Amino acid sequence: MRWAFGKYVFDPAKNVLDGPQGKTLLEPKASSLLSYFIQNPHRDINRDELMQTVWDGQIVSDGAVNRVVVQLRKALGDDGKIKHLIVTAPKIGYRFVGTLEPAAEDKLQTTQQFGHRIVPSIIAISVLLALAFFVFLSKRANAPTYNNASLSPVVRLADQQFAPAPAHNTEQIVFSQKTEFGAQLYWMPSQTAVPVPIGAQGGTATAAQWGPQDKTLIYRFMTDETCAFHMIEIQGGVASEPQTVYDCAPSNHVSFAFNTDGNKLYFAEQASAFAPYYIYELGMDTHSTRRISQPVANGRGNFYIDKHPQTGKLLLLSDEAPGQTSAYELDTDKGTYTRLIGWPYKIDFAVWGHSPNTIVHPDAHPSYQLIETNVRTQFTQVLASDSRRIKEPARIGNGKDYLFTSYLQNQDILLDGRLMDKLNSSVMDYLPTLSRSGTKLAFISKRTGVSKVWLTDLKTGELTMLSPLEAGHSLLAADWSFDDQRLLITTSAGLVVIDLKTQAIIHRLNPPLAAYAAKWADADEITYSLREGNRWQLYQHNIITNKGEAKSPNWAFAIPGPHTSVFLDQNYQLFRSDGHPLNTACATPLRLQDLSMRLYEDDLFCISSQDPTNILRYKNLTGLEVISSAAPNLRHFSVSKGRIARTSLTSAESDIMRTNFVSGN
Repeated sequence: MRWAFGKYVFDPAKNVLDGPQGKTLLEPKASSLLSYFIQNPHRDINRDELMQTVWDGQIVSDGAVNRVVVQLRKALGDDGKIKHLIVTAPKIGYRFVGTLEPAAEDKLQTTQQFGHRIVPSIIAISVLLALAFFVFLSKRANAPTYNNASLSPVVRLADQQFAPAPAHNTEQIVFSQKTEFGAQLYWMPSQTAVPVPIGAQGGTATAAQWGPQDKTLIYRFMTDETCAFHMIEIQGGVASEPQTVYDCAPSNHVSFAFNTDGNKLYFAEQASAFAPYYIYELGMDTHSTRRISQPVANGRGNFYIDKHPQTGKLLLLSDEAPGQTSAYELDTDKGTYTRLIGWPYKIDFAVWGHSPNTIVHPDAHPSYQLIETNVRTQFTQVLASDSRRIKEPARIGNGKDYLFTSYLQNQDILLDGRLMDKLNSSVMDYLPTLSRSGTKLAFISKRTGVSKVWLTDLKTGELTMLSPLEAGHSLLAADWSFDDQRLLITTSAGLVVIDLKTQAIIHRLNPPLAAYAAKWADADEITYSLREGNRWQLYQHNIITNKGEAKSPNWAFAIPGPHTSVFLDQNYQLFRSDGHPLNTACATPLRLQDLSMRLYEDDLFCISSQDPTNILRYKNLTGLEVISSAAPNLRHFSVSKGRIARTSLTSAESDIMRTNFVSGN
C-alpha cells in the first residue's frame, strides 16, 4: 500500500517517494527507515530499536543511524531548523509526526474490499480507545502535568541569537547576536519588526534588562580591556547612545534586576576569576554599591537573579555544592532571604513563573525541556519540549508565555587532523582523550540525548558506551590510568573512577568545591586542585584507602607522569619536579575544569600563547617544536604515541523561541 502524508506519497514496495520535486528513488536503508516510521507514527523510537529492526540487529554506530536520518530528512524537505515530519525526541531518538492516510487510489480500493468490515472495526476501535482513555485518566491523577506548548520562532536570523529580554508591555524585545568581536545588542520595537542594532559595538553586549517603564535598558559590554554596565534610553522609537553607569569586573556570567521604582539595580558579580559571585545593589542616582544580605557564597556562589513581577522580591540561584543548585527568595527591603528549593543537579537559569509560587527553568543538563516547579508543593510539570537544547528563559508580559534560547552545537573529533567519520555523530562529540598506549580513545558524546563516555578501539573500530554515569551532570575531563585499565572522569558533581573491564564505578570523590585538573599520579593515587579563597590548593588522594592530603601550598596544579612530573605555582609558572623553573610560551592553562597541557613520557605539550592554533612540544621539557593544528579555536587536545586528537566545532546555531499557550492553560 502507498501512503500519503503532507505533500508526499510513498510507495514502500518500489522505494519511491513522490513529492513536489518529482519522484525520488530512495536508497534501501532510507526506504526501510521511512517504512518503519510510517508503521510507528507519533511514537518515540530510540536508536537501539532502529538498529534491531531497520538494521536487522547489525552493530552500527549512532553516526550511521544519524546519517540515514539526515538523508531521509533531506529527501522529505525536512532538513530546516524546525522539523515537520521527523522530529528529534530529546534523550530518546526520533518521532514521525506526519499525518498519514492511504494514497487516493489505495484508499478507494481498500474501502471497496473491506467496506463490510468498517463498522465492526470502528466499534472495536472505539471500545479500545475508551479503555485506553480510562487507564490514561487513572494514571494521570498521580502524574505530573505535561503542557508541551506549541513553539514558534521570534528571532531566526542567519547568525546565532541568544539572551532574549522582553519588555513588560509584551511588544518590545532585545536580544544579543553573535559577531566576530563577541556579540551585538539588537532591539525589536515589536515582535514583527526588523531588528535594529543598538548600543556599543566591537565587543560583547549581553544580559540586557528593561527598566520598570520600558524606557531604559541596562546591559553589560565587555572588550579585551574593559567591562562596563551601559544604560540606553528609548524615546519615540529611537535608542540613545549608551552611557556607562558602572565599571564592572570581567566575568563569565551577569544578570540584572531593577527594583520597582527603577532607582536601584541589582546584579551578580565576582571580584576575580574563580571567586564566587555575590549580589550587589547599585544606586542609579548615587552610583554607590553595596553587597546585600544573601546566603554564604560557595563555589560559583550567588550567580543569577530575577525580580518577581508582583512582589518585587528577587529569585536567586546559588551553588551550595558542586553540581547542585538551590533557589532562594531575597527580600531586599527587609534584608532577609529564604531557601525555596534545591536541585540535585546544576541549574544555570531560572525566572519566576506566571503561576503563583512557581519557578520556570530548563531541565537537567543537557536540557531539552522547559520546566515549571511549584516551590511549595514541589510539583513539577513540563511546559515545553524542543528538539534542541533550551537556556535563558524569560517571561512574556501576557501572563502565560515565555521566551527562551533554543540552541544546538555539533563538535566532531579529529585524529591527526582527519575527521573520524565512523566515530562522529550529528551532535556533540568532544573531549577526545587518547589512552597511554595510543590504541584507544575515550570521548564524551550527547548522541543518546545525555552526556556519556564512549570508547573506541583505534585498531578494530569497535565502539562502546560506558553507562554508569548519572544523567544531569556535565562531563568535563577524562584521564587514563598509566596501565589503561581505568578512567578518571571529572563531572560537575565531583570525580569518579571507572574500571574499564567491568565498566563499573569503583570510586567516587565529592570535594566541597569544584575539582580542577584531576590526574592520575600513580596506580592508585590521583591529584586534583580546589580554589580555596583566593588561591589554589593541590590535593593527592588514594582511591583504595579513600584518604587524601593537601600538598605544598606553593603548588596550584600538578601534571604527573610515569617518569617525571610538572607543577604549576599560583602564578601558573611551570616547574620540574626537582623545583627547576621551565620557560615556556604556553597559553593560560585552564579550560573548563581541566588543564590545556599534556605530559606524555618526558615531553610537555601545550597551546601556544602567541598563536592559539598551534601546539607547542617541549621535548624532554626543554627543546621546542611547533605543531600546527590548523584549529582556529583549539581548546582541548590529547597526545599519545605521536598522535594528536582534538575537536572541531562543525556547526553552531541558536534562535529565540516562544511558547504559545492558550489562555487559561
